[in-house]
Formats: sequence, structure tokens, C-alpha cells
Amino acid sequence: MNLPEISQKRILVVDDCQAALAAMLRLLCRAGHDVRGAKSAEEGLQQLDEIRPDLILMDLVLPGMSGLEATRIIKSDPELASIFVVNMSSQLISKEHQTQGLEAGADGYITRPISNQELLTSVNAFLRLKSMMDALSRSEERLRSIIDQNIDGMLIVNHKNKILFANPAVASLFRRSINQLLGNRFNWLRLSDKNSPREVEIEVPNNGKLNITLEIRATAINWEDKPAFLVTLHDITRRKAAEKRIHQLAFYDELTKLPNRLLFMDRLKHALSMSQRSGIVGALLFLDLDNFKTLNDTHGHAQGDQLLKQVALRITSCVRESDTVARLGGDEFVILLSELSTCAKDAATQAEITCEKILAIFKTPFKLGRHQHFTT
Repeated sequence: MNLPEISQKRILVVDDCQAALAAMLRLLCRAGHDVRGAKSAEEGLQQLDEIRPDLILMDLVLPGMSGLEATRIIKSDPELASIFVVNMSSQLISKEHQTQGLEAGADGYITRPISNQELLTSVNAFLRLKSMMDALSRSEERLRSIIDQNIDGMLIVNHKNKILFANPAVASLFRRSINQLLGNRFNWLRLSDKNSPREVEIEVPNNGKLNITLEIRATAINWEDKPAFLVTLHDITRRKAAEKRIHQLAFYDELTKLPNRLLFMDRLKHALSMSQRSGIVGALLFLDLDNFKTLNDTHGHAQGDQLLKQVALRITSCVRESDTVARLGGDEFVILLSELSTCAKDAATQAEITCEKILAIFKTPFKLGRHQHFTT
């Protein structure tokens, strides 16, 4: 392991003994550090209003405020807490005082008397530790920034699916604050998710209800020395909507939303195959509209489009859900009646009944804007 080099650091020494203070200032200054001195805890705290030292050497026994109390004040202040504080005490000071210093937040202590070489070695060790801790803190901040800015949701859950950590993207996905998520169960995780991503549709509140589609992937990790899962949530709602739209454009008529010629031919092929295996007969009905071109020419294509949409709805209402009504183009429609009967005559009878239902429903006029239109 390569230890970080010790460059010039800013050090504050707090000691009420003039001779000891002067000796430490000379020693640390010769070692290349920027050194300040204070004869009391109050003076040392006052200097913190002007400078931010990397290290404070704080004597525990001081006139007025003790070094212990000064340490506690420094470590309880969020703006000062990152300063490394090392308490100094003589061998006459009990171990209890040293322990109290550590409990107050001190990062270490030095027992005196101590030789110059031992003091420099100790100071360099504390400065290296401070440098490593600062580097670790910066690394954690960078990682936190990456996680917080990640557009994908990130969760950490335990073996019971209890949420231990959530980034802001998760809170945004579920319309909840992070605090509201922590401690709750993430019920959509499965053990299989750690092997391959899985798509799941989740309903979240959004001034009502909103369905989002997430791609979930889980990776086994250790979290605070316990087994857990890192769960990534990728919002694919827009992608799924785009895929659905592409499928709609490829296989459905844009105007009437009925299956188009391509999808109809696929269903016809499937129906013929099923009929050959089962022996159940179906039927095909072809339908076009009388004088449709005249309507388009005299009243415009908008009126014609309205008529086609209403025709599609009426035809669909006359057949079963298992049947297919398709628009081939223009005013041409085709109806696939599948699995009517094993008897061709019975199948023909049922197809004739469907035709009569369609003809009957066409007797009711179509409402096109303010006008009524009759068509056959």
C-alpha cells in the first residue's frame, strides 16, 4: 500500500505552557508546515474563525475551558467536524481523561513527555490518516453524486425485501420521498431477477393512478456486513408505449383501429390451419359501402372518415370477440367468422344470421356532424 506523501499542512497547537508551545511550533515549522499557536482553548477556537487547520494538537489541561470541552465544541460543529483533533496529555493524566477525549470526538491522542522524532512521526501518521480519510470522503461524495444523479432507480434491500437505501430516482418513480420508502417492502423483487432482467408493470399514485413499466435487475451484495441485493429499476414505459405504437401502425388500420390486411391474412392463415386440424368450419364475409365515393366527393373526406369509423363499430358489435373484423382499404371490410360448426350447412346458417344482423343495424342512420346519413 502506497502511503500519501505529507506536503505542507496547516497545524494549530493549543498549549498553555509557553516553552512547550514554542518548542512544538519551531519543530513543526522546520518540518515544512504552516503552524499557528494558541495559549488557551478560547484563543484556539477564536482562530478557527480565520483559518481551517488540517490538524489541531490540543492539550487536555488548559486554563479556563478545558481541551476536552474545546474538542467537543469543534466536533459538534458541522463546519469544523472534519478537522483532525489530537489530544495531548501527560502520563499523570488518567486513562479515563484520554477516553473521554476520544468520546468527545478526538481523532487520537499523544502522551507526553515525547521526543521530537516521536512527535514528528506521530504528527505525520495523523496527517496521513487525515489525507486518506479526506480521499475516502471525496470518493464517497463522488459515488453519492453519481447515484443521486443516475436516471435509473437504485435500491438496496435485505433478504426480506425491506428497503435499506433508495436514490432520488426511485422516489421520483414511486411519487414518494426517500424517507417514506425506507423500511417498506419492495414486493416486486424475485430471486430470478439477479440472473436476468424482468419487466413488471407497477401502479403508482399520480393524482389518480398511473401505470409504469420497469425493468428490474438485482445483484447480490454485502451491505453493512450483511447479505443484501442492489436493485436497479429502469423505467421503460416510453419504450413499451413506442413498441405498442409501432405494432399498432404495422398491424392495425389507423382510422378505424381494426386489423389491417397484413394482420387479417395472418389470422386467416391461422384459422385455416385450425380448421384443418379440428374439422370445424368457418366463414368469410366481404362488405363494402354503397355510394361511398359520392359521400366523399360531396361532403368531404372528413365526413367519409366519420362514416368508416362508425361502420367499424357497428360491424364489430354484431360478431363474437373470437371473430375478426378487418378493413382492407377504402370502404372495403372483411369479416372472419371462425369455428362456427363441424357441419358446413350449420356454419352457412350462422354466417347468414350474422349477415342479417349487420344489414339490420345499417338501417339506423349514421350521424355525421349535424347531418344523418343512410348507407347500405
